Amino acid sequence: MKSVTVTRMLMDSRHIVGLGYERPDGELCWSLAQAGLETKLFVGKSEASLNDLARQLARTRSDHYVFAVNMHSAPAARALGLALQQVRPTVVLAFWMELSALPTDLVPLAEIGTPILAVEPGAAAAALTGTSEAPPPRTASLYRAGIFSEADLARIGLHAASNSIEDDLAWLAEAAPAGEILVDGVGAGTGEVVHLVERLEAIGLADRLTLRTDANGLSQASPGAVSRASFQRVMLEDGFKPALQADSIDALRQMFASRTPPNALGRASMFVKNGLVAHYTGAYADGNVSPAVYHLELPLELNADDRRLTYQWAGSHMSAKSAAILLGEPQALEPELPRFTAPAHQETGGWPKHVYAVGSGARGKAWVDGEEESAFPILRSSFRALAAGEANADAMTIVTLSEADDIDALDARLSRFHETGEMEVGNASGRFHFENSCRWLGYGNCKLAAIRRMQVAANLDVMACRDAGRLGRVGEPIDQMLLASRRHQQMEEVRRGCATCPVRDACSRCANLPDAWGGRYCAMRRQYPATPLYFELWYFVRLLAEHGRPLSGANTLRVSAEGLPPQHFSGAGAPTGAPRRLVIVSIDAQHFAWMRGTRTLCRLSAPLATILEGAWMGANQENLADELASRFGAERAVAEESVAAGLAKLSAGGLLEGCGHA
Repeated sequence: MKSVTVTRMLMDSRHIVGLGYERPDGELCWSLAQAGLETKLFVGKSEASLNDLARQLARTRSDHYVFAVNMHSAPAARALGLALQQVRPTVVLAFWMELSALPTDLVPLAEIGTPILAVEPGAAAAALTGTSEAPPPRTASLYRAGIFSEADLARIGLHAASNSIEDDLAWLAEAAPAGEILVDGVGAGTGEVVHLVERLEAIGLADRLTLRTDANGLSQASPGAVSRASFQRVMLEDGFKPALQADSIDALRQMFASRTPPNALGRASMFVKNGLVAHYTGAYADGNVSPAVYHLELPLELNADDRRLTYQWAGSHMSAKSAAILLGEPQALEPELPRFTAPAHQETGGWPKHVYAVGSGARGKAWVDGEEESAFPILRSSFRALAAGEANADAMTIVTLSEADDIDALDARLSRFHETGEMEVGNASGRFHFENSCRWLGYGNCKLAAIRRMQVAANLDVMACRDAGRLGRVGEPIDQMLLASRRHQQMEEVRRGCATCPVRDACSRCANLPDAWGGRYCAMRRQYPATPLYFELWYFVRLLAEHGRPLSGANTLRVSAEGLPPQHFSGAGAPTGAPRRLVIVSIDAQHFAWMRGTRTLCRLSAPLATILEGAWMGANQENLADELASRFGAERAVAEESVAAGLAKLSAGGLLEGCGHA
């Protein structure tokens, strides 16, 4: 053994968030370095497939690789280890389990590497090197040793009870880093936290601190002990929000008392809901362009052996943050739920790590990893029913757009939207999600070339887009499917003339379309260029709900945006031709400015909405004053003052950038 790379699957409870390292991994590297070994800590791209992660790991050129695991991350680490052995068959693998583990957890790991059961990093290092004694307690700073970098101060930081805290502080005084510093108080006493903060104050670094504690530590801490430390943020280790702002520990306690963080099942439910929305809509928000399967859907009617073979076939192409989705009738799924629970993983054999069981039908049900406590309803509706006011939004609802009458209804809705700028959303409450809405969004939203989702049929055919886009069959090389799908995309773009189409930049150029549509897709995209905005506005409805303004009753949005008729300003203007991302949405007497692609809303008064729309239409201040005087009955002098003040306010808010008035 000459060189060792150490890494781990970073977890939020039982869900993988990426590949990287934590404080114990740095401790292990230090202990191994004392034995004369070259050590490296590895961070991988969280969205990459196991194949890509294995290739990234192989580039470190170490002869030994250590994966720090627990019972929940062990199956994923084993799958990654197998992928690494495919790339470099001569590597030696070890799996370090810091906490207690059952023998059944260790058996699968022992098949491809050496499992090491040790609480302390030093003991793990001794087991790896074959020495009889662990190294002495460390007092040297891992930052000074180069194992951690300045960038790790914000994520790993300084532990208040560390033996190396004196050298850490000396290094900090010398290095004078500019970024945020995490004070890790989990497992430390209040006195140790206060002592560390006092030392940081003494060297002038107490203005950028984040405190990480747990619920127990927070309840034990006295207000006078930690409120003086000017913490910029406080992170509750077992909480839902990663950072909560508070001016004092008293305010922090009140905040936690009024907003009890959801438990692990609550977070798991959020992960699965977001994942299912992406799977059904095809709208994956990540910026990763490398191929990686995030969701693999299989029918329950496929027998268990064929399902297991399918998991094995797709496994190395799946992302570290991926899941299998098992679809069937709710009454048929319920007896199977024990097969999906962690950490046994009877259904998948451990990889994919998660199984989302989804009951089909108009009123279905979804479970996370087979746990009844995590179940939630999932409804289905056609777009025709939604347009007719028959869809119910009392739960997460998937709206399908696959039949001819659905497209007829969409055509009518889009026609009204473009003619009047109005769209009906009813009592949506943000719960409607459109199946394959990626088809109707702008250029770049199609993820077919990266194969983010695959659906396997009972005959083992593989589809890419749920209702279209056959890729091949289970067992065929996925890389070949990927190449074939890309060639198909390119040929379709040539056949349709996408390069010269007037809406080429506003169209996702979907290459896989249902036969029932009869070739209407391109004609509708050209006729209704603001189609992407129509579907994005359903996301805007969800934003309203998140901002505490859920819709109720029958609601019609009046929308002011590029390509739609004006809603507020009727005067003259000279448009600059600059692209406009800004949208003004009015609901009754409420007006909101929204920059597309963001989560930020700005409430507007009616005069400000008029000024903002007019400014984007190229109106000068005189035209704007005319409109205010006419629309609101204001005296001319008052209207002119209001325009000047309104433009200044809108400009300060960044709402006029690009329109000539900024």
